[in-house]
Amino acid sequence: MDRPHTKIHTRRWLIFTLLLVTAYQLGEILSATTSPLDVHLLFSPAARLIVGIVWALLFGLAVVLIIRRTNPALPYTAALLVAYAAYSVARVMIFTQADYNHERLPSLIGIILIFLSIPFYLSIRLMRAQNKELTQTETLTDGSQPQNSES
Repeated sequence: MDRPHTKIHTRRWLIFTLLLVTAYQLGEILSATTSPLDVHLLFSPAARLIVGIVWALLFGLAVVLIIRRTNPALPYTAALLVAYAAYSVARVMIFTQADYNHERLPSLIGIILIFLSIPFYLSIRLMRAQNKELTQTETLTDGSQPQNSES
């Protein structure tokens, strides 16, 4: 069984990493609003602005749900991280043009996946602890405790 302080530290690390991703998205928003319009970019500043706002709001919502400890917070966060990882990898693969960037594409994808696997792991760990806690505190209609069926 997870110790209560371990669960608290895991929750704090999850919130911290999600805030880092949110801060990155806020940087994308700032970058999109300050980039000159005469520069030819594959991913237009308007699209970067919209995408940055959407991701920042989604990650901000995840942080709020985790802080409030609502039931859908952890599954939502895990699904959000999978979607963001897919978006990030697709964006790198689609918009990489220079030969230099093509050569480092595998390492860029690896870095993205490693960084996003940390909060994903933390959310899965918290979901397991939450499910274990619910199973242990659940009572049957006759007041008896359920039998643990660990396999």
